[in-house]
Amino acid sequence: MSRKTLSLLIWVTIVLSMIGGGTWGMYLAYGEFRLDVIVPIIVGTGIGVASTIFLSKQHKRKHGNVPEVDERTIKIMTKYIVVAFYVLLMILGIGLISLYAAGVHTVETGWLIVALMAVYIVLGLGAMVVKRV
Repeated sequence: MSRKTLSLLIWVTIVLSMIGGGTWGMYLAYGEFRLDVIVPIIVGTGIGVASTIFLSKQHKRKHGNVPEVDERTIKIMTKYIVVAFYVLLMILGIGLISLYAAGVHTVETGWLIVALMAVYIVLGLGAMVVKRV
């Protein structure tokens, strides 16, 4: 199998997985397949893939075959992710214990989603700083 065919197969697999996961999540959220939600999933996946390919081509044109990251960057990012993950887990655990001690025995699902979103944002921004974007 040639390198170009393998690359195309990988991209098709990634795109179909993203669309399938988004559609499955939408089905779990709404209990039905809604076209007004499926279209943004497909368009968003297309925009994400197109921007990734465009940025990759632009980097290759500007820098040649120099990789975007080296072993040192990967090692630093790995250490950051591990430390940040444990610190965030400790903070969230302390927060949950504090809520329980204050008498809150139920937490609304929406607030859990907000907390998880905050974790993703903190990890993502920190990874960009470590990578020196």
